[in-house]
Amino acid sequence: MEPVQDTYRPPLEYVKGVPLIKYFAEALGPLESFQAWPDDVLISTYPKSGTTWVSEILDLIYQGGDLQKCQRAPIFVRVPFLEFKIPRCPTGFELLKDTPAPRLLKTHLPLTLLPQTLLDQKVKVVYVARNAKDVAVSYYHFYRMAKVHPNPGTWDSFLEDFMAGEVSYGSWYQHVQEWWELRHTHPVLYLFYEDMKEVSSPASGSCHDTRREAETWWRRAKALPACPPPDQSWIPCAGLSAPSPAPHFSPSTESATRAGPRSCLPPLLQLRKRTVPPLTSKEPAICTQGSRVEGKKRAKEHSVRSPS
Repeated sequence: MEPVQDTYRPPLEYVKGVPLIKYFAEALGPLESFQAWPDDVLISTYPKSGTTWVSEILDLIYQGGDLQKCQRAPIFVRVPFLEFKIPRCPTGFELLKDTPAPRLLKTHLPLTLLPQTLLDQKVKVVYVARNAKDVAVSYYHFYRMAKVHPNPGTWDSFLEDFMAGEVSYGSWYQHVQEWWELRHTHPVLYLFYEDMKEVSSPASGSCHDTRREAETWWRRAKALPACPPPDQSWIPCAGLSAPSPAPHFSPSTESATRAGPRSCLPPLLQLRKRTVPPLTSKEPAICTQGSRVEGKKRAKEHSVRSPS
């Protein structure tokens, strides 16, 4: 028997050279009238990089740690998805109209498609990058599950499309790099999924500090100047005391980056020594003493020498 043709998998549509889910591409027109507010906070990620996780963390902070308040509505209502649109469901733009300030928003859009109002209003951004290999695997299964995407085909063919940027939202490599560069001119808190996972793991010895860690990041994000000088920029590295190795984009050889724990990122990312500003007396300790010792061991094992 011939298989029934799947009618729920429309082809991707290209907007300014970026492939998007057909329905999401249709949502960009109405978004032109979207007006950002100065106290908005935007959560930005490439798909399958911890968006919902970060959304829940920030909403929990906004609600003062009250879990009951965080159950007031589904996450897509509490943190509207800017470009979301599927048949018979309210769009992200429509949900935003009923969201009171201060608003949490989320998007997967690359900078080329981001509404200009978010940049004009200097809306603070929390960006999360994740290991590309893990993203690709998760994205493949998400493609199979969510039929608003084209049929992903085999894993081998999907991986080729992912590497070429021929999946929804385009190139992972370009996405993570352009948001990294934006931090020089815009208040961006750039986080790494692996660091967040490490600090929330019982094996790290500091799972009870996860909320305090998030609050520390959040206070620092609110204090970020609009144009931080490159030599004063920072990225928190969970479980490590300053100075500590933290991820840093820099031109490097593929062989050098493959030696590090984030070998998924060549040739964009390598580990280099960066100084994390010490906590002030008003900030809680990032980690326990035990996790600091363990963190130093891991840092020593995975350190990568910068190319000369």
